[in-house]
Amino acid sequence: MPAVGGAVWWSVLLRLVCLLLLSLLMAPLLAACGGGDPLTSFSLTPGTISPNERSTNRLANLDYVLSRRSDVTVSFVGPDGVTRTLRDHQTRTPGSYDLQFDGAYDGHVLPDGVYHWTLVVSDTATHRVLDTRTKTLTITDADTDGPQITQPSVFPSPFHPNGNLSTDTATFTYLLSKPAQVTISAVGPQGSAQTQTYDVLYQTEQQAGPNQAAWTGQISPEEYIPDGTYDWTIEATDAVGNVSSAKGTVQVTESGVADARITNVRATEMDQNGQRLIQVQVAVYNSGNATLVGDLQQGAPQDGFTYGSLEATYLQPPPYGPGWGEQAIGRAGTYSIGVSFSERDPGLTPPYPFRWSLGKPLAPRDSRVVTGYIRIPANYHGQISFVAGIIHEGQGILSGQDQIPAPRTLVLP
Repeated sequence: MPAVGGAVWWSVLLRLVCLLLLSLLMAPLLAACGGGDPLTSFSLTPGTISPNERSTNRLANLDYVLSRRSDVTVSFVGPDGVTRTLRDHQTRTPGSYDLQFDGAYDGHVLPDGVYHWTLVVSDTATHRVLDTRTKTLTITDADTDGPQITQPSVFPSPFHPNGNLSTDTATFTYLLSKPAQVTISAVGPQGSAQTQTYDVLYQTEQQAGPNQAAWTGQISPEEYIPDGTYDWTIEATDAVGNVSSAKGTVQVTESGVADARITNVRATEMDQNGQRLIQVQVAVYNSGNATLVGDLQQGAPQDGFTYGSLEATYLQPPPYGPGWGEQAIGRAGTYSIGVSFSERDPGLTPPYPFRWSLGKPLAPRDSRVVTGYIRIPANYHGQISFVAGIIHEGQGILSGQDQIPAPRTLVLP
């Protein structure tokens, strides 16, 4: 009997040891599957921060470790009694987490005081609270003075994003009270089923005082924003997280890719009051989506202008040319019809010695014939072949519209 009793005792002891080992092995699995404390570590350091540009102690770190999948809520209450939530029942898997806090909430640095923090861990399925921990954080010497944006404006409005340089860019101007990261965005067009957000300026460091940014409205080399009204926002964020903004609207009209085609070039000799003239006529068709604008200011050679000789150029003063220099004020971005001829060295400047302004606006799908004259001596004779091009002043020659020949060579007896 004693031997049998001893065997039973050893059997019971062996079972207890096996159960103990099994419980040790199952503990991590049980914790991960719903058993045990889900929050194994929680800290908020340092206990005091000073959110200002001069401080080296601007960030607090809330660190915690989860042993199981849980929902986490992080909130704090300040001296004003208002509860502010940073995380609201956000599901987290097991692991370590670090939540940084710089003293700013909803675009404003919080004022000095003691803030009571709470971290709540709850079950993801039942939402039952499993653990709650609290800490305190003190804010001192806080910079709550955000960047002020004053005198914001956009000029011109409307503007025409189409490559006509005089009016194809909108310029945002404004004053900043302190250095800040600035983002300017435009949303529109209003009323469209497919409004888009366009970045005019994105997180660019700008100094206190007057600042500006340009918006061309160009999406790609072959695409511009559509016509309509756009809502713009200038947002400035200072070094410690204070955010300010200014809003307004800007109009966009005549937007689109500028394009045109020369459909005919014709040169003929004519007599006018005893003067021999070459009449050059160039037919232009606006094949693009943007209205083309010529220079109408005084001094720009318009339709019908006469150049004094074959040696004249649009750069020479009257009577040989109009004195219409490359840097004529207000001319950049306008369109002209340029004409040259075979006897002239193509390497000479300017490449098109005779230019006539396109004049009044040429709308998409409209055509126009620009006529110009060149005076020649009474005894001049020879053969001349004329070529034409569309000049985008200040930019170059319109793509594909260079050296378009007249179909017939002009014979001057």
